[in-house]
Amino acid sequence: MTKTTRNYYVGHSYMGTNFTYDSGCWKVLQFGSKKERDEWMDKNEYRDGNRKAEEISYQKACLILGCKPSDRRVRKYDEILEKGW
Repeated sequence: MTKTTRNYYVGHSYMGTNFTYDSGCWKVLQFGSKKERDEWMDKNEYRDGNRKAEEISYQKACLILGCKPSDRRVRKYDEILEKGW
């Protein structure tokens, strides 16, 4: 049996979450665990009183990205920590 890895996603908009997903201001972060995602959200959901990030589903991640999160162009959160945006 093949083990399926579950990923957790955050949509981050530098202009705030009140913009539609087809706006160019969105990025997707992919996390390997719910705990890691929740810790990131605790620190980064709001900035200067504005909501900048929200938990999103796999389907919303695909909508924002215009491709599947498994696409090689998509960077994992660990890579972002290591190399920056």
